[in-house]
Amino acid sequence: RPKNTKPSSNFILSLVNMVLTMNNFRFKNQNYLQLKGTAMGTRMAPSYANLFMGMLEQDFLSNQNLTPLVWYRFIDDIFVIWEHGLEKLKLFLVNLNKYSMLKFTWNISTKFVTFLDVDIFVKDGWLKTKIHVKTTNPLQYLHYKSCHPIHIKKSIPKSLAIRAQRLCSERNDFISYIDKLNNAFVDRGYPTKLLDRQLKSTKTNNSSRNWTNEPKFITQYFPGLQKINNVIKTAQNILGASPLTQNFFKKPPRIIYKKPPNLKNILVRPKLPLDAQPKKTNQSKFKCGPCNRPRCKSCKIIEPSNQFFSSNTKRAYPIVGKMTCESNNVIYQLSCKHCPKDYIGQTTTPLHIRMNKNRSDTYQKCKTNPLSAHA
Repeated sequence: RPKNTKPSSNFILSLVNMVLTMNNFRFKNQNYLQLKGTAMGTRMAPSYANLFMGMLEQDFLSNQNLTPLVWYRFIDDIFVIWEHGLEKLKLFLVNLNKYSMLKFTWNISTKFVTFLDVDIFVKDGWLKTKIHVKTTNPLQYLHYKSCHPIHIKKSIPKSLAIRAQRLCSERNDFISYIDKLNNAFVDRGYPTKLLDRQLKSTKTNNSSRNWTNEPKFITQYFPGLQKINNVIKTAQNILGASPLTQNFFKKPPRIIYKKPPNLKNILVRPKLPLDAQPKKTNQSKFKCGPCNRPRCKSCKIIEPSNQFFSSNTKRAYPIVGKMTCESNNVIYQLSCKHCPKDYIGQTTTPLHIRMNKNRSDTYQKCKTNPLSAHA
């Protein structure tokens, strides 16, 4: 196996050029190419902006006779402390806007200013800070009944409280923000006991635990996995009771959840022009049909078609998308050959697996399955 080598500068520059000059998108069946800047959301954008702003501020400040006492920048947001008078400050800002294609806006104050998510104000000759909350911020945090692990729901109020403790200089500002958080989380369905425990105990956890060499159990999350920690701890005790397996794990594996597919992952597909899509040979003209695998028993009951007929409404409906016996996340219809009745079902597993289950229930005369009960 060859050793990993660092990519050359020319290779990195060619990738950067590709990202910055080949951002095309489709809108209302027309393709567009972005000529200036870079796309929001791409991983290259923050690095590109930082490089540009770093060169801009270095060149601009080195050419000015008067410079700020303090110049702090986060990408394109800048906090400045000026001590040369208001008129010279306005001239400085006018020159800044003339120096490049960027046009800056500013807010000048001797008492109060907002920088990023912090309100900075002067009190008793000292600079103080507190959390900045926009008037349009509805505080719509993750709902307690959402499909997320419980440790994530616990960590949100905890981390926000720690953030407030670090950024609020005054105790009254901290308490006021915590009260807003508490009301917001109550509206999102969080139990009051959980909030009392997470919001009020805001001491930073300085644990130096090393997770690098510990075993990990990685699985995709779904709501039925809340008790998996207890299962693993029980299994750890069983393994430790046998001399053959007691050295497998010195401590229980750490649970790591992978993000499951959401609606966007399931529903959104890239839309390419028709001439850009690869042409398949022997492609079926029907949207629904058998998979034609040699041992598939479900192929016999699937009729190739572009529509389906409902015996209830007496109407035909078009089939959206293309599916076979191997398709998953589908809604299917089974029609009885002996009476004018249809069965509508849905499955997230491949269709042929679901049909095998229905077939098995029918053979075993399972009364809880409406298909086997009707048969």
